[in-house]
Amino acid sequence: MFKIGYRTMKTAIATPVAIYIAQIFDLQNYFSVGILAILCIQSTKKKSVKAAWSRFAACVIAMILSTLFFTILGQHPFVIGLVLLIFIPVTVMLKINEGVVSSSVIILHFLAASSIDSHLVVNEFAIILIGIGVALVMNLYMPSLDRQLLKYQEKIEGNFRLIFEEIIQYLRTNKNTWDGKEITETAEIIENAKLLAFRDVENVLLLTNRFTIPILK
Repeated sequence: MFKIGYRTMKTAIATPVAIYIAQIFDLQNYFSVGILAILCIQSTKKKSVKAAWSRFAACVIAMILSTLFFTILGQHPFVIGLVLLIFIPVTVMLKINEGVVSSSVIILHFLAASSIDSHLVVNEFAIILIGIGVALVMNLYMPSLDRQLLKYQEKIEGNFRLIFEEIIQYLRTNKNTWDGKEITETAEIIENAKLLAFRDVENVLLLTNRFTIPILK
């Protein structure tokens, strides 16, 4: 069945919006902000913030290394290999290696640039901020999962009621015509509900916004 989810919708909106903003500022290689926006749209708020930070930090490191290497050794394709030889281990060490792909785009911009100067650095920095910023704004809205969790709860409670009724019936009559499907069904529902609950927690950046901690007097 063809279905469009919230993440797909946000990606489809964030990408052209980011590109349009980059066009307004007349940035070179403005289309690259779309790549950053796509990569930073995640399924939860916490994942989005983590992805944004990893890509921002990785891009900044890529800009620094690209400036140093291309300025000293020249803008030659083989220099990219030297940049990546240092860049990738650094991102792995800092645990921001998910930003390698987006940063590679920035490195290629430095290779293709007519000259490496402050204008190029500002341009690339603006691309990073716009791409990541638009994605973060889009991910501020996450649909509430409370209704789905409540449905799971009601279904689990209903299944448990049927299970206990069947057990009571068997103990009374010593006859068993029950196929026990509610047991396996309940196990599946609990697993799905657990995954949904974890996702709901990932959408809360500050736990105090979601949970109330009683104050002991």
